[in-house]
Amino acid sequence: MEHSDRPEQVEKLAQRIAYLFYAYITSTISEAEHNELDDWVSASMKNQRLFEELTDPALIEKSRGSIQMINDFLNPN
Repeated sequence: MEHSDRPEQVEKLAQRIAYLFYAYITSTISEAEHNELDDWVSASMKNQRLFEELTDPALIEKSRGSIQMINDFLNPN
């Protein structure tokens, strides 16, 4: 692997993990995707801590509230 390829691979992985988090949180994750996310989470303690933080129910509810406030502001119907 050339050094110049590394940032693109890191970005691609980050986008994939972000998608898997989204699918997990919105309960739209497939079994294969869930296995992929599980593999990523179990790969390191850092990944495990990030997963626990980002899937904390209080954080998710707060995020949903923020999104709703933005939607209400942008669409005042």
